[in-house]
Amino acid sequence: MAERRKIDIHPEYSAQRRSHPPNPALRAVLEFIRRLRSSRRGWGRVADLGCGKLRHYTLLLSRAQELFLVDTPEQLSATHFDGGEEYTILDVAKCARRKGRVVHATSFNDFASGNLGLDLIVCVAVLDVVLPRVRTELIKSAAANLGPLGYCAIIAPRNDSTILKRCGEANAYSDGHIFSHHGVQTFFHNFRNHTPIIRACGDAGLRLLKDLSCYRQVCLVFGRQPGSVRERSQNCR
Repeated sequence: MAERRKIDIHPEYSAQRRSHPPNPALRAVLEFIRRLRSSRRGWGRVADLGCGKLRHYTLLLSRAQELFLVDTPEQLSATHFDGGEEYTILDVAKCARRKGRVVHATSFNDFASGNLGLDLIVCVAVLDVVLPRVRTELIKSAAANLGPLGYCAIIAPRNDSTILKRCGEANAYSDGHIFSHHGVQTFFHNFRNHTPIIRACGDAGLRLLKDLSCYRQVCLVFGRQPGSVRERSQNCR
């Protein structure tokens, strides 16, 4: 459905708490990539694209040599509360660096303009809560920052009956639905068909390596398309 009105959507309000268990599909992805990289230890240089409230921070940091926490400036600087703990993503990154870990808190705009040559990019529960234009920008930014031998994992929850029963004509917007939370608008698109994600990734220079999707989760692993312009550029550096 076409957009009928301009609405200020805040996807950061859809983020799960830091103490929430990691998305189960992410563990499946990491295990699949571990088998592909059997001769290498750890994940190398990693980006959590749409890191939210750091739900997957501990899991990714456990095997990352360098970790980029990527989100909007508002999300990076916001004060989050969880189980009596108060933190900002900027402060978490600073604290990690004081302990000798290489962790960066990076705005999406800075990430999108980069060429980091990353070994692993994960984008979990993000494409389902942003509008189509933003999805395209996120995918392009991932392709631009992925190294020639890197992997990009995209996970999008779907078919949640508790959400779908609240989707109707009254809150339809763009290709999904909007929800109001104390005056803040969030968005959800249900990827019953995830072919558009695969197509958009292909257009950006990524090739599908494995479709691990199930009924409740879109779960896709991509690599760089051989001979892409970005890959040739990185190989010549």
